[in-house]
Amino acid sequence: MIVSRYIVKETVPQFLFTLVVFCSLIAISQLVRLSEILLAFGLTAENILLPFVYITVPFLPILIPISLLLGLMVTFAKMSEEGELIALFAFGYSLRRILQPLSWVILSVYLVTFYCSVELEAWGRREFVQFIYQKTQMEIDSLIRYKTQPGVFVQDFLGYVFYAEKIAPDHTHYENVFITPKKGSSERYFAMIAPQAEITGSVETGDLRMRLYNGFAYSPSVQTNGITTMRYTKADIDLLRIFQEQILGSEEQKDDYRSLPFRELRATVKMLSHDPLEVEVYRKARYLYLSRLANPFLLIALALFGLLLGIQEQRRSNGFSYLAAVCTIIGSFILVVGCRWYGEKGLLPISLAVWMPPLILLTFSVFLVYQKNRLPLSEPLLAWRNRPWFFGGGFAKDSSTSSAKS
Repeated sequence: MIVSRYIVKETVPQFLFTLVVFCSLIAISQLVRLSEILLAFGLTAENILLPFVYITVPFLPILIPISLLLGLMVTFAKMSEEGELIALFAFGYSLRRILQPLSWVILSVYLVTFYCSVELEAWGRREFVQFIYQKTQMEIDSLIRYKTQPGVFVQDFLGYVFYAEKIAPDHTHYENVFITPKKGSSERYFAMIAPQAEITGSVETGDLRMRLYNGFAYSPSVQTNGITTMRYTKADIDLLRIFQEQILGSEEQKDDYRSLPFRELRATVKMLSHDPLEVEVYRKARYLYLSRLANPFLLIALALFGLLLGIQEQRRSNGFSYLAAVCTIIGSFILVVGCRWYGEKGLLPISLAVWMPPLILLTFSVFLVYQKNRLPLSEPLLAWRNRPWFFGGGFAKDSSTSSAKS
C-alpha cells in the first residue's frame, strides 16, 4: 500500500505539470490570434482569460494523453535512475503489480479525456465563437454609433476607409457615401460611391449589412491599364462577416459541425448520409463523430508506452527515453492522420480509419508490457530470441529456472 501511494504521488504531479506546460505552449502558439482579439476588443481580464480557455480546451483530448505519457516516463525514469525500481524488483515486485495503482490513475484520466473529447472540445469551439459574436455586437455598435461622424473620414471601418457626408441621428441612413480598402490591405483596391446607404439587419440575427443604392464602383483594369467603372442599383456589404474574418479567419466557418454537441453531431451525420451531394462533408463529419469516441483509447496505449520508456537500465542515458517518447508521439500522430486521410478520401471505411490507430497502438503497448513483465530488465523486448510462448518462444521460463537454480 505504501509503495502504491508513493507511485501515485510521484506520477500525478508530473502529469499535471506537463499538462500545464503544454497548455501554456498552446496559448503561446495562439498569441497572434489572441492579439487580434485584444486589438479589436481592448485589453481587459475578460478578453485575455476567456479566449485562452476557449482556445485551449479543444486541445485537451490531445494534450492529456501526451502529458500522461511524459509524466509516467519522467516518474519511472527518475525511479530507475535512483535505483528504486531495482529495489522493488529485488523485493519481488513485478511490473503487473506496479501497474495496479497506476490502473486507477489511467482510468481516471481516461474518463476525463473521454468527457473532454465528447463534450468539452465542441463546447470550447462554440463558446469561442459565441464570445466573438457578443464582442462583435458591442464593437460594431460602437463603431457605427460613435465612430462614424458626418463629413469625417473613418480610417479603420472594419478594414476600410469610410466617409459619409450626412448621417441620420439613429446612424442607420447615410448620404453621399465613399468606401475603399485602407492602405496596406491585402484586398484588391476598389472604390465605391453611392448617394444613399443604410444599415440593415443586426448582429443577433447574423445579417448585419451596409446597403448602398444607385452608385458606382471603380477598380483598376489590368487589360487596359485604366479604370473599370461599374454602375449598380444595390450593393450589399456583409459587415458581420468582414469583422469575424478579421478575428476568426476565413476558414473557421467551413467546418462548423466541429462545434456541434455530440447528439447534434450524430443527427447531422445521419442527415448528411442521405445527401449524395455532401459525400465529402459526410465522411469528415462521421470521422469526427467516431473519433470523439475512439481517440480517448489512445491515452491507455500512450500511458503504457510512457511506463515502458521510463523503466530503463542505469547505464542507458535519459536522453534515449526522451527521444523514444518524441518518436512515439510523432509515430502515433502520423498513424492517426494517415488513417484519417484514407478514411476521408473514401479509401478506407470510416469506422476502420477511426478505430485502427488506437487498436494497433493498444495491442502493441500491451504486448510490450507483457514482454517487459516476463523478461529480465536488460533483455530487448523485440528480439527474436525473446518471442513469447505463443510465437514458439520460451525464454522467460528457461531464464527464470536457471536463475532459481543459481
